[in-house]
Amino acid sequence: MFGTNLADNVYQGSQVYSNGRFLNSVAGIAVSVDGVNAPLTYVGPTQINFQVPWGTPIGPAVNVQVMRAGAIGNVQQIAIASAAAPSVFLYNYAADVAWVTGGIPAEGCSQSQCAVEVGDVYTLWANGLGPKTQTEQDGVPSPGGAVSVIGGTASCHLTIEGIVATVSYCGAAPGEIIDQVNFTCPVGIPPGAPVAAQLTIGGASGTFMLPSPASAPAGE
Repeated sequence: MFGTNLADNVYQGSQVYSNGRFLNSVAGIAVSVDGVNAPLTYVGPTQINFQVPWGTPIGPAVNVQVMRAGAIGNVQQIAIASAAAPSVFLYNYAADVAWVTGGIPAEGCSQSQCAVEVGDVYTLWANGLGPKTQTEQDGVPSPGGAVSVIGGTASCHLTIEGIVATVSYCGAAPGEIIDQVNFTCPVGIPPGAPVAAQLTIGGASGTFMLPSPASAPAGE
């Protein structure tokens, strides 16, 4: 959620996480989703990142409100669908270029943006990949190990410029409340400008751009 006067400072990391879960109130700030306070992962004066509670009812007009020190913001309505297209976190919002990490250690982008190289394994950070092999809880990070989407990698298809990429993991991100997709960059990706990609899970598809070789310096 983006806005103004949402908080007096930035709160993240251990400030929003305690006793194995993300807090639903930080420094007197909370986000209510249909009357339920949502887990918060980042709080700042102009931005709050929160998880929509798992029990939120499906509907076109779900009420969201920010509360700060007893003051309640205007109601904002969002739509909650029974099934949504998978989405990935972006590095360049204007061009829809995905945030990609991984590659070989020498590239220096284990945690920062990569330009993909043929044959290397990378991670896309995602939302909305669908049901997993274990039940997830509000604000509780996924346990270590694989908590994959139902059907595993066989139900998770990634194409880059129409070329099928091998997916080695598709599911909950260990230690996080988001999802991830690990893939190998296939042969045939043209260098230069970002390239078109599509992620399909359970028949639902999301599209985005990937940084191709030479479109962004490694470690940028």
